[in-house]
Amino acid sequence: MTLKETEKTWNDLGRIDPLWSILTVPGKKGNKWDLEGFLRTGTEQIQSAMAHIESLGIPLRRGRAMDFGCGAGRLSQALSPYFDEVCGVDIAASMIELATKHNRYGDRCKYYLNQAEDLSVFATASFDFICSFITLQHMEPRYARRYIKEFLRLLVPGGVLLFQLPAEPCSLIAKIKTIIKRHCPPVVGLFRFYRRLRDGRPWIIQMYGVERDEVTKLIEETGGTVVDVRQDNAAAGFVSFCYCAVKS
Repeated sequence: MTLKETEKTWNDLGRIDPLWSILTVPGKKGNKWDLEGFLRTGTEQIQSAMAHIESLGIPLRRGRAMDFGCGAGRLSQALSPYFDEVCGVDIAASMIELATKHNRYGDRCKYYLNQAEDLSVFATASFDFICSFITLQHMEPRYARRYIKEFLRLLVPGGVLLFQLPAEPCSLIAKIKTIIKRHCPPVVGLFRFYRRLRDGRPWIIQMYGVERDEVTKLIEETGGTVVDVRQDNAAAGFVSFCYCAVKS
């Protein structure tokens, strides 16, 4: 699935059912999320993230932060009380439009459309904190790896990176599907076409993973120090981890 296809999928979802596509909670499909409840989940998640970082004894500067894969601004808004400036970044124009509409922090929280395979729109060493949750899992590993490298480029020395990424499927069937995705692209194309016909929808939310050892090695090779890795339940059907790293 190319980055262009990923952009189209999330742009469509941003118009059809944006909040549910970000948080696929049972009973919320069909635009049944209320905005306050949706944003409250972001506040709770960022409170937990800040407590996690503090528990690790990591000093965190409160200058500039990035929420990569910001969607409708759920975490960007929640980060704003903690930092002087927050930059929400997303691949889908419809999501950026929605996040901007519901921005409650004025110029302290800005949203950026980024459809490139890198984050060259931002200068090297220009962020104190970067986070990304339930985003990298929806793009092919080749893109996820590039963005992780970009995160470390963008952090100032001592800057903190906190992100979530699945490692491997839990079930045998899911593992077989992952192998097919990796080695048999034509089969994957046919399968997607069948699902679109069956479900009557033009989009499919894909799930991908990168092995834990590969992620930690990538961080270390790109100038970061892995401080903590914790298993979470952010990706249904996958073993998923939350990584905390500091720019060396």
